[in-house]
Amino acid sequence: MPTLLEALEHLEFTEFLWRPEVTFIISSIIMLSCMIISIFRSKWVFRVMDICFILSTLSLVVTLGVLASVGHEGFVQAWNSFVAKYGSPLTYESLKDLANNYALETYGYPIIGPTNLYHTLLLIPAIWWTFAYVAGPGWAAGEVKEVRRNMILGYLLGIAYYVGCFFVSLIIIDDNVIGREWMAAAAYAMEMPEWKDYLPISEANYILFASICTDNPILKFLMGINFTPVCYAWLLQSAGITPRALVACQWTE
Repeated sequence: MPTLLEALEHLEFTEFLWRPEVTFIISSIIMLSCMIISIFRSKWVFRVMDICFILSTLSLVVTLGVLASVGHEGFVQAWNSFVAKYGSPLTYESLKDLANNYALETYGYPIIGPTNLYHTLLLIPAIWWTFAYVAGPGWAAGEVKEVRRNMILGYLLGIAYYVGCFFVSLIIIDDNVIGREWMAAAAYAMEMPEWKDYLPISEANYILFASICTDNPILKFLMGINFTPVCYAWLLQSAGITPRALVACQWTE
């Protein structure tokens, strides 16, 4: 919800949602609704998950489509106009130069350092948790019927979808629209307290970057809802796994 409101540039409501008591109340309501839905028949549970998948995929397509349609020059102009509207001096080039100079002075190498096999291997355990997004659909597919066939298809299609999304976003969007070096610089700057106050955006992600490239409120809404159905489907799946696993177990004395 904060991402949606930020995409629509309702920053005052975003700050309200991040208040601890508000976050607790909304999270409790969402989790309770997931628990109630998980009690129903599997058909209805998977129907809700299908809706979440369709909405999140539509949001992803719109987000990548908006970024691809503006191109690199269009994105640079959109970012510079966006920060100027909020009085920030961190234009596209100045943000990249600031992050690179800080990295060089502090660590001795630019924001994107040289790639090597050792560093790549160290990162594998850190990003392996993303396999859960493939394992989840695979488990759900096997819950319906024909476990052997559907579970294998769930894993294979999940991996194809996941790898495909990464290929499109990282290769096409990062390299040709946003700029991989600038994306890294923006993510770095948004974690620095002394720079964050000058950035009218909370985090470096495709949704918020795409939202500044269009004035269409419908497109902003479709992009902003991306995390909402994804998180809801994940919570719904998590609420159903534990009781189903317990029921499936055979307890013997």
